[in-house]
Amino acid sequence: MKNSLLMLIFVVGCFREPNLSAIDYTTFSVWDNGKAPINLKNHIRVAYYKDYMLYRTTTIVSSTKGSSSNTEIYLNDTTGTKVYSYYVLRNSARKGLTFSTLYKKKIFDRAEFLNASGLNFKDSPFFNLELGIPDRVEINPNTGEIELEKYLNKNKGSEEPDSLYRYYDHDLASLNFSFNPTLDKKQKSKLWKISLIYSGMPKPPSGGAEKPRTEAYWKFEKSTLTQSESDTLMKVFNKFIVEEKLWDLR
Repeated sequence: MKNSLLMLIFVVGCFREPNLSAIDYTTFSVWDNGKAPINLKNHIRVAYYKDYMLYRTTTIVSSTKGSSSNTEIYLNDTTGTKVYSYYVLRNSARKGLTFSTLYKKKIFDRAEFLNASGLNFKDSPFFNLELGIPDRVEINPNTGEIELEKYLNKNKGSEEPDSLYRYYDHDLASLNFSFNPTLDKKQKSKLWKISLIYSGMPKPPSGGAEKPRTEAYWKFEKSTLTQSESDTLMKVFNKFIVEEKLWDLR
């Protein structure tokens, strides 16, 4: 009986689509609003299947009576209900289709979606900062590969970060997702996390507010999909493959 169960688990695992892969992109910020820190977290799953890709966003539908607003920003809300929206298109296409239980399927523009969701990295200053030679570099002693670059922002303004960290992982180099292809190519690795540090300041003797140390980061990691997650993604991909023939997605 035990051997039969193990065989069943093995067989079920073999049904996962070999051409399916995914990464999880997350941003997390801790800002001081003058009263208390605000924690904002945004999570987007990006999946790839053959010549197709999709973005899955999370919306928290509030269960508070009288509330009608939804938000694409995931706030660790345990009182609401998570609803996923899927933006699917061919890898090189300009337009795709959106599938969600919140609204009817519709056409979306890739560029507009990337801008609205914070995925337009090539136009973001945080992913293209030129700070010269790093002040500290950490190298993997076994492989000789760069894992971390730390930059001190010597000419910063009052609203700019005190330092920037860039994290690299050579094992992720084959992934299509990229924060900065130029840096990936230069390091022969993959920039998978960027962190901005704002150093804290004590309360001035003359009065005023204390500024706590704050951090904002952007990162992505390769997803380990469960069978259920793989099945859900494949259903969405297959639905799009059928539907795209009925729409003008040029």
